[in-house]
Amino acid sequence: MPGPGVQLSLNPEPSRNLSMHQYLTQPISTCYNKNKRPHTVGHTEREVGKMRRQGLCGCGCGQLTGREFAPGHDAKHRSNLLRAWRGTHSAEALNELRDRCWLGLDGTDNRTFGVEIECSVPSAVGREGLAEALRASGLQARYEGYNHRIQPHWKVTTDSSVSADPNYTTLELVSPVLKGDEGRAQLRVACEVLRRAGAKVNKSCGLHVHHGANGLGLKGFQYLFSLYRTYEEQIDKMVAPSRRGESNNYCRSLQGGRWSALRVMECKSIKQMVEYIGTRYLKLNFESYIKYGTVEVRQHQGTIDADKIIAWVDFGQALLREAKRMATSGSDDWVIDNTRQDVPSLMDLLEMTRDQVAYWAHRVEVLARMGRAA
Repeated sequence: MPGPGVQLSLNPEPSRNLSMHQYLTQPISTCYNKNKRPHTVGHTEREVGKMRRQGLCGCGCGQLTGREFAPGHDAKHRSNLLRAWRGTHSAEALNELRDRCWLGLDGTDNRTFGVEIECSVPSAVGREGLAEALRASGLQARYEGYNHRIQPHWKVTTDSSVSADPNYTTLELVSPVLKGDEGRAQLRVACEVLRRAGAKVNKSCGLHVHHGANGLGLKGFQYLFSLYRTYEEQIDKMVAPSRRGESNNYCRSLQGGRWSALRVMECKSIKQMVEYIGTRYLKLNFESYIKYGTVEVRQHQGTIDADKIIAWVDFGQALLREAKRMATSGSDDWVIDNTRQDVPSLMDLLEMTRDQVAYWAHRVEVLARMGRAA
């Protein structure tokens, strides 16, 4: 028997025959313990008030909770939604994942990355002047002669592939290895310095982004090749007309008859795959893995706009994430469905967030207008 004053609940859970309102407003009865002292059975007003503030768990389990989800049930519900989307392509599940901002939370978008920004600056500023301005902004930076060494600082160097207007000096700004929010913050600072220095880009300029490829493995490389090749026409719509199809010799197409997708999938090592492809001047460069441990996405046009660069970094990270997921899914079917053949279907496949989807929808429309004007 409970001691004096102990509050007992005769109905620890709502009866299936009562509504929640009826359950909470049941009368509290009085009975006596063995010492003939009265105590109440049911819920006190404080308990009733607390229960009124509770609701059913958002995962649908029926449990009462004072939050949207009972402890641990949000992670469980997210896993169920991901399975529904990846297993049956449930648009409802994907929309809820986007509404709840539950995409990209597993750390797989946190690979290292590095950028190469081709541009020109007024000759009055010059390469050494730009390096000095970067240092004044708080970044470690140096001007160096042309080289392919990875440095722990921002490197201002030459680039013979870039042309410039009179009284402008061509250059390439190469970042150190970057990662996460801190790396993106450095990138924003560097772009602001370029803007203030009067940097310009033209059709001869490109933006190259290296992504750390550790853990991707041979199968991940093969799926990445197949993924990019399958959706190349949609990715073309996300960049300037000067970087589409076969229009640029420094970022050539993965499509056409030069490579057999079947041959790529039959390669027994990453080295064999790289040797078969045989060039780094593609929209997707695998040769960089042999020397740097990265995959380089070369397709984007030149820009000094931090928002555009970060969006392209995030897109590349999503490509690698999806290639790795495909490689570890246990399926040997490397044929990637592209029935809809549009950019939104690519955004869905890559599980891009709602903000990212909106950004790329706007960019595709802007670039389409540029193409029509040309």
